[in-house]
Formats: sequence, C-alpha cells, structure tokens
Amino acid sequence: MSRARRAGSSALAALALACTSAGACVFIAPFPELAPDPPGEGGGGGGGDASGAGGGGGEGQDSCVPRAQTACYDGPHGTAGVGRCKAGVATCNDDGTEVGACAGAILPGFEGCGADEDTNCDGRTGCTGAPVQSVPLGGTGDQRGLAVAVGQRGEGQDDVLVAGQISGTAAFGEGSSEELGEIGHMDCFLASFTPDRRFGFSHRFADCVARGLAIAGRDVVLVGSASGDVDFGGGALARDVDSEDVVIARFDAAGRHLFSRRFGDDASQSAAAVAVDAAGSALVTGRFRGVLDLGERGDGERITLESRGGSDVFLAKLDAQGQVLWAKQLGDAEHQEGTGVAVDRAGNILLVGSFAGTIDFVEEQIHGFAKSDMFIAKLTPEGDYVWSLTASATNAAEARGVAVDSIGNVFVTGSFRGAVTFGEQLRRNEGDADILLVRLDANGVPQWSQAFGDASDQLGASVAVDLDGDVVVTGSFTGNLDFEGAAHPGTGGVDAFVVKLDPQGGRRWSRSFGDAREQEGAAVAVDLLGNSWVTGHFSGSIDLGNGALSNLGAADAFLVQIAP
Repeated sequence: MSRARRAGSSALAALALACTSAGACVFIAPFPELAPDPPGEGGGGGGGDASGAGGGGGEGQDSCVPRAQTACYDGPHGTAGVGRCKAGVATCNDDGTEVGACAGAILPGFEGCGADEDTNCDGRTGCTGAPVQSVPLGGTGDQRGLAVAVGQRGEGQDDVLVAGQISGTAAFGEGSSEELGEIGHMDCFLASFTPDRRFGFSHRFADCVARGLAIAGRDVVLVGSASGDVDFGGGALARDVDSEDVVIARFDAAGRHLFSRRFGDDASQSAAAVAVDAAGSALVTGRFRGVLDLGERGDGERITLESRGGSDVFLAKLDAQGQVLWAKQLGDAEHQEGTGVAVDRAGNILLVGSFAGTIDFVEEQIHGFAKSDMFIAKLTPEGDYVWSLTASATNAAEARGVAVDSIGNVFVTGSFRGAVTFGEQLRRNEGDADILLVRLDANGVPQWSQAFGDASDQLGASVAVDLDGDVVVTGSFTGNLDFEGAAHPGTGGVDAFVVKLDPQGGRRWSRSFGDAREQEGAAVAVDLLGNSWVTGHFSGSIDLGNGALSNLGAADAFLVQIAP
C-alpha cells in the first residue's frame, strides 16, 4: 500500500509553521525571497522556456478598460527586476472583454559559468557555487535520499523529485496529519517540490528501495527493488518467495500511478538506474541472479534472461506504457552489475557498471584486469553494440554514475584503488579508494581523467552535466580532499562533497558538508537554469549553507540547491 499527500501552492512561511507543529515532521528553513506570489485575479500565462521567453496572459477578469495596459510577469516570485529579468505589458482588447498576452517579459534562463550577466535572475553572476536553499527530509528512523531528477514537466513548471529509502515516520511537506507513517520495516519514498520549495506530493511504498529516477515528459519513472509485497498505486505486486526483485513504476505530474512492474524469481534482482529517451521509453539497468522474466513484447515473444552463475548485468528498454521492447544480458560466472545509464540526443545508450571476469558484447569481449573493474559501453537505440572500454584496473575500479552532454561527450564517475588507465593517461593512488572522473568523446576516445583523494576513502557517487558542458559530481569522503588547491579537510567522519568542473576538467568551485558523524552525497541533477540539486543523507548535523541542521532519527535525507 502507499501513503500519499498533495498540497497546493501555499506560502513557505506556512509550510515551515505546519512542519514545526508536527512531532515527526521536518523543519524547512524559511526563504522569504522565494515565497510564491499571492493569489491575484488574473490567470497566469505559460512559463518561459530555457531562453527566458515570456508566456501568455490569462482571462482572469470579466472585463477590462479597452486598450489599457498593465504590467505582467509569469516568472518566479522575486525575480522580476533582478538580472536581465523584467516585467512585460498586457493590453486589454478594443471591446474590453479580454486581456491579451503578456508581451516583452523576460523570464529566468540558463546561466552558465561563462555568462557575463545574471541570466537566471538569482542576483548572482559568475560561478559562485553558493548554496541557495535546502530541504531536510526526515523524522524518526532512517531516511536516505538516493536519487534526484529535475525537469520541466509542462506548463512551464520545473519539478524537483527525490527518492530513496525510509524507516520510521517522516513528513516531507505541509500537513502534520499527513505524515508518512510506517508501512513496512524499510520502505521507499518519492517526493516532489517546485524550485521555490513548494511541496507537490509524497508517496511511501512498503518494503522497497528506490535507487533511480528519470523525468519522462510530464511523468516520472522510478526504479529499484522490492523485498515484500509492494503497491505503487495500481494494486499489489506480490512476491513469490522471500527474495529481492526489480521494480519499475511510472507516475504522472500529480503523482498518480500510471503503471508498475515487478520482475524476479527466488534469487536476487535489483534495478540501479534509469534514463528516458525522447520518445518516453525507459532504459533500466541493474543486476540479477537466477531468471529475470520481463514479460512479452508487442509481437508476443517472451523476454527471459537467465544468469550465468554469478550476478549479471541487465539492460531493458520499456515503452511509455511499460511494455518491454528488448533486453540485454552481460556477464559470466563471476560478478557483474550495471550501475548507471544515460541517453544522448540521438537515443544512443551509455551504460556503465562494475565487473570481474568477462563481458561479451558479441561484437567484442572485454576482460577485467582486477578483482573488480569498471566498464563503459555505448549501444544504439535498438541495443546494438557501438563501443566499449575498461579502466584496466590493477586493484579495483567501480563506476557509479554516467552523464552525456549535448554533443555526445560522456562523463563517468566512481572510485578506484591501485592504478587505472584511460588512453595514455595513468592514474594511481597509494591508499584507499580515490574519486575518479573520466571524459570520453562520442566515439569512446578518452579525453581526460581526474583523480581526487588522499590515503583515506573517497567516492564519486553521481555525475551530471549542464548545457555548457560543465560537469558536477557529488559523493563522500574521509580524510582530506583537494580539488586543484581548494582544500576540504575532513571533520572526523564521512563527509559529503560537490564539485563543478569545466569541460576540460578544471575546477569551477567545490563544497563540502559534514561533522564527526556520517554525511553522504548520493545523487546530483542540473536544472534548466544551471542550478545543481543534490540529495543524500546525514547523521549528526550538517550546514548546507543556511545554518546547521540536526537529524531527527538515525539519519535524515536532504535536498540542497546550489547556484551555478
């Protein structure tokens, strides 16, 4: 079963007050400058696109003064008159029955590090990397943000969606009586916010973990695993035996269930990541043992994968209605898993993972050089092989995330021990795991690689790329972390980091968050204005730029917005 909540566009101050009045509710620190506009008499027009063009006005009045003009602005509250953003003019028609479209307004647009003006209208120019706002997501028990997605899902509305795992009780928005109460022992959650932190909806589903999210037009696709009976809103997806299975669910912009699927047998199967192509089809990857029965294709052929001894990689493509189109299996008798997937503008698929032994793409075999190596592969939209390569690790290498820019360059992050080689560039460490970031061109040719760390453990967990080709990475570290002379000393426990690099791998800015306990960055996404959104979890306290927050249970999830 699921617990769901929805809220309207209430002011942030009310949101904060409602939350603090609830025993297990979260506190959302107020940001008055981001409060929504008060309700008016007229209907708002459509939001602007990434270039900042204004939308049309509404018919919110029964009559108006013929040819009278009024100021209009459909952008976020507080942005008119900031940077390049400005109000427009709406004109009443000649017979006084209708106000025309809002003309001349300039709304926020993408702002990259090369911009010489404030194009996203946040009052900042240049690459500041300043935290803008943060949302702690927690309560009793344990809550961890594991996936984040940002997208424009219609009517000019950007949404920020967060998913992960939850135990105990928690509330992610307004309404003390609507908290997400306990269902199973460890459950998964999905929550939606607007960029000015207005709450959209939240769901809790029993006995599952959500590990991946992707925006599909106005919908959102969630993937992960379930260990018990789980209901995403379309009826219970029952387990046959006590085992972990792959789950995939799709919801509309209001959080309503569209479809959900469960795949597995008495062995262990789990989805790790999802990406969506221009047609709305979902590419899902992960690992499986035993038999993975994905059901029938449109032509009636049943698609079934059977592991070859250990865990194998699976990659499946499902259409917008949840029907499987094709599936691939990669592996041998040793351990292999898919950990990340991305789709380029042409619909080609970038797949990353970790493996021992051999992966056979039919056209080419790749061999692990260590007990664990990473692989990167490109496939066509139909799943046919294009190219692949490994890190040639001497000890261990793990890929955790992949992103692709507008011209097909591929960025991969993860970690490694010992030495790895990409092209002619050798990276070596002498201690525990270091962060690894690699850029390849569209043909799989290594362009550069970066390694960050000291003798302690550091991990790159997720990567995203903006419209200018700048790359953002988040993860966790112990010890000390240095990004080209920008030192981030550890605070005694595990700390979270976020770093932004230019297309050539040079540092733009970097941030770290933590105390003597555990804080981890798990996932990052970049919105159409160039802001980075990071989720993860923290124990103890964490200062995300707006004062220290203390967790309410074992661990709390967090969401933070960072300026370009």
